[in-house]
Amino acid sequence: MKPANFYGTKPARSMQRTARIATACHLERRERSQAAQNEISPFGRNDQGGGNDQGGGNDQGGGNDTAANCHSARSRQAQSQNPQLPVSAKLNELRANTLFAVALCALLAACASTPAARGVAPAIKSDATSGAPAAMTMADILAASPASDWRTPNPDYTLYLELDGGRVVLELNPALAPQHVQNVLKIVRSGYFHGLPIYRVQDNFVAQWGDASGTRPMLDGAKQLPPEFVSPVTPGQRVTELPDPDGFAPRVGFLDGFPVAMDQARSTLWPAHCYGVLGVGRDNAPDTGSGAELYVVIGHAPRQLDRNITVIGRVIYGMERISALPRGAAPMGMLAEPEQQSSIRELRVAADVAPEERSKLELLRTDSASFLAVVEARRNRRDAWYLTPAGHIDLCNVPLPMRQKP
Repeated sequence: MKPANFYGTKPARSMQRTARIATACHLERRERSQAAQNEISPFGRNDQGGGNDQGGGNDQGGGNDTAANCHSARSRQAQSQNPQLPVSAKLNELRANTLFAVALCALLAACASTPAARGVAPAIKSDATSGAPAAMTMADILAASPASDWRTPNPDYTLYLELDGGRVVLELNPALAPQHVQNVLKIVRSGYFHGLPIYRVQDNFVAQWGDASGTRPMLDGAKQLPPEFVSPVTPGQRVTELPDPDGFAPRVGFLDGFPVAMDQARSTLWPAHCYGVLGVGRDNAPDTGSGAELYVVIGHAPRQLDRNITVIGRVIYGMERISALPRGAAPMGMLAEPEQQSSIRELRVAADVAPEERSKLELLRTDSASFLAVVEARRNRRDAWYLTPAGHIDLCNVPLPMRQKP
């Protein structure tokens, strides 16, 4: 028995009604999509209220908004039907309209919950043997990424930390703490750090270096600066927001490759203390940090430090050389004996190093489609080993890919 006869309508008229309903639903979805593209987050609509966006509710997970929009289109469609039809015919037509619309809206709702509908490149590929979709790994995504999705660190804001074990590359971000970044550049260029020890390596926390004795004179740079814990969001800044809730801030994401957090209104942002972050040590008074004492996070993200210390950058290469340093046994991870401490051979600005001696690195742009695909692939791992995708990712667990420059 044909479905059209079962529902008491002619196939041609059913298809016409179906097309009209689909068109109405599509137009409403397109309006929502265009509105979402004007927001900061590329993962989907970001209401000022926050709830559904951060928690993965209607917008992110289930497509209920789409169903509601389709329901309104369905209602308008039903109201426009021929009033001269008999009651039984009207009921049959209403039943047909409803069932067809429900099926269409279910399909549209399913599409709305996919990564592509949220502006994220779908992290799937075809299995050459079976034709079934197969998981696309981060390596696959990066291998397929265009050259335009990668950037070269600015040598004016890149530091080379030379240790006995090799080079560590640090990228500075003047947008986060402009005064401290400029002061650190002056201190580095004065040669202040040459020969100083990494005197503190606290397990699951930080590695810190500077002049613990306080006897080395500073030849350049301010000894104290006002804190730069937070900064206003400027019109030119584009934060790639994550869709999942965060325990320390209403909104989180990435700005030019750096993990950041924001207030609900997106008016203020601050750096997040993730693994590999470079910060400025200080005493109890908030204005006692200058950049003469620096630290790198080597453990689980101590997010309680957010908005309490000035962050100026992060490690982009050679992190293993810092994280593998011997831990201090004294309180707070202090290395009491000089022979336990690792010495800094040199700390230089990359722009002051001959081009042939510079590290040839590229970083994946966090405002690129490839980065969005990486995030989505890591939020929902569908590699062969994984059985249950998490559907969630923490800010400090998002990988920030780096590669040797081709």
